[in-house]
Amino acid sequence: MTASVIGLRKVDNFEHVLAMANKDETPQGIISVGLQREATKMINNPLFQRVKDQLENDQVNQTQAHIQQQQFQHPLS
Repeated sequence: MTASVIGLRKVDNFEHVLAMANKDETPQGIISVGLQREATKMINNPLFQRVKDQLENDQVNQTQAHIQQQQFQHPLS
């Protein structure tokens, strides 16, 4: 019989993972060297950079529009 786990899962923060790595323990959630290389290649891909830049610009525009809407709805004076 297998037991299933239902509920929340603890996600380690940076300090905890670093402490585990310094103790030479194998932390859960760290990707292998091969996958790290592939992830680095994908992040350094110019297409990814363009998409990332566009997403960041969209986020800035949405934030500015939201602030302007809030200022319009709730003027200071």
